[in-house]
Amino acid sequence: MNLTISKNGSLHGMPSAVPALEVLHRAEIIQLETSLTPSEHLEKERVLADRIERIFDTTDTRIQLSDDRRRIAWYREHLFPQYLAGKTVLELGCSQGVVSCEAARHAKHVTGFDIRPEAIGGANSLQKEHYPDLTNVHFTIEAGECPEHPEVTLLLEVLEHCNAELQANLLKQAAGSPLALISVPNRFPDPHYDAEGRSRWPWEGHISHFNMRRFTELVGQHFSNVEELTMPGEHSAHSGIWLHLVCSN
Repeated sequence: MNLTISKNGSLHGMPSAVPALEVLHRAEIIQLETSLTPSEHLEKERVLADRIERIFDTTDTRIQLSDDRRRIAWYREHLFPQYLAGKTVLELGCSQGVVSCEAARHAKHVTGFDIRPEAIGGANSLQKEHYPDLTNVHFTIEAGECPEHPEVTLLLEVLEHCNAELQANLLKQAAGSPLALISVPNRFPDPHYDAEGRSRWPWEGHISHFNMRRFTELVGQHFSNVEELTMPGEHSAHSGIWLHLVCSN
């Protein structure tokens, strides 16, 4: 099949029968191949892996890492026990795998999917080093290895990296599950986060930005029920570094 992507991100040569995940995979690979050299891509992945690894180094007390630890602790202690217990879970855009591993503490089985081979390699290494007791998590770059009907889909900090068409493909895939947990960086968090350099929306590679209204409107095109979630310690669901939704049909 001859699949190309135009300058504005639209896909050409895509038969309607191609699953959304396959379309995402192929289109993203085309974008990566045209936007980064192989050495630039490897360096970007190395920096990301190093940042994820530092989350586990509690002697590193930099505030951004503390924010990451706070978010992951909320997932581990509250969100995942409530929504993932005993379920089959698919994480789209699993990156270095820390969220998939935390999800596997509560879920029946977790599949972490990413289009980058380096990310999957990093996820497998992270699991062996920091979660050696887990036997119910699997990382893959192959769309065909993902569960066809997961009970929960995780789409956490992915949409900000995508153009409108890829966002639609991801949300279409997520809407095939009875439940989805979705998050993005908040474009308008409480001002002190910007002042302290803790906001995530300006980070490199983020091409889409969201306030809660835009976020819920986008996700609401694919889900009939969309509920805002508030992290502990935040004034509201709109005020934190990240925006979170739990969605169902």
